Amino acid sequence: MRCKRCGQQIADNSKFCDFCGAKIESKAAKIFCGNCGREIEPGSDFCGFCGTPINEDFSNKIPDELPKKKNSKAGVVVLTVSLVVVAAIASGIVGYFMLSRNINNNQSSNEPSSTMQVIGSTESPVTAASVSPLPTGTTMPNGQMLVSTPTPKPTPVPTPTPVPVMPTAAAASATNNNAKHTYQVVVSKVTWDAANQSAKNKGGYLVAINDSAEFQEVIALLSKGEYAGVKNVWIGACAPDGLNSAADAAAYWNSSQARWVNGDPFVFTKWRSGEPSGYDSTLKVSERYLQMFRPKADNYQWSYNDASNDLSEYKDGTLAYVIEFDH
Repeated sequence: MRCKRCGQQIADNSKFCDFCGAKIESKAAKIFCGNCGREIEPGSDFCGFCGTPINEDFSNKIPDELPKKKNSKAGVVVLTVSLVVVAAIASGIVGYFMLSRNINNNQSSNEPSSTMQVIGSTESPVTAASVSPLPTGTTMPNGQMLVSTPTPKPTPVPTPTPVPVMPTAAAASATNNNAKHTYQVVVSKVTWDAANQSAKNKGGYLVAINDSAEFQEVIALLSKGEYAGVKNVWIGACAPDGLNSAADAAAYWNSSQARWVNGDPFVFTKWRSGEPSGYDSTLKVSERYLQMFRPKADNYQWSYNDASNDLSEYKDGTLAYVIEFDH
């Protein structure tokens, strides 16, 4: 028989093992099934586990000399692990072919590119820069579904509406002076209102003197021999009613409300000393209308004066008006 501790062969009547010294219990020899290796009851004719007939040749054998018993639990575990591995490999292969087919199908379609993101995934989204985008709704091998995140369109920047720039008085005058101007002197004993209307009827307007150069140009025209008797000349500006003092007149003519009849701002002035007066105390009338005149007291030098429409003080041939034409 064999020692149960070290497995060495010892004499059947030994009380201790000659190799390891283990005490040998004197018990009846155990019988093991020659097929499954399980211990069976002495005197049995068949194995109580697998039903194999008991042969006397196995009556004194121990398990080391018999076929080893199969471990059914270990086999089940190995088989289960194998099946899981095979299933995982098969799933990966199927998923690879599905992904390849979807990519190929999408490349041949006209569906616009967009960024794809896997629902429930914490990984970075698949972008068009890495692979061709899959169609919206494609199911991945792991059961997740792709959704499309449209690329946002840039917000159009509104074009600002240009703000019109209003010309200043100086700019308006310069613009007007860029045009070609001609002048006409009309000698006639008429009121300012009548002269203004006559200028309009002829297609012009009473002259608007915007600077010193134009003032000198008009003086040069009036200095011709044919106008030697002219002393007073209507020009194109007038004040509103109600100016009854020099202070009122000065306040108006120095304000931004003062304009020439063609709309130019009233910028250049050449007032005679003491003018504008705004009121003629002798005639008891308002002086609203602008004229150029050259009094003897000023050695016949031209300057500005405000006057009324009363013609009683003018002699024939001394009153005129100047019409300006733009070309």
